[in-house]
Amino acid sequence: MTVVALLGFGVLAGTMGAGAFYVAAILSAVGAVMVVISLIVMNPKRENAQAVI
Repeated sequence: MTVVALLGFGVLAGTMGAGAFYVAAILSAVGAVMVVISLIVMNPKRENAQAVI
């Protein structure tokens, strides 16, 4: 998956130039928001999950 991301960014940087870094920053921010939403939706405390010790 990392190779695909690096190749995709290489193509993006080649076509967009320095603007590709702005696209990468926006996509990483979108990813961070999606992780936070996932943590809120899948909250184990709300589902009465118990920790295994």
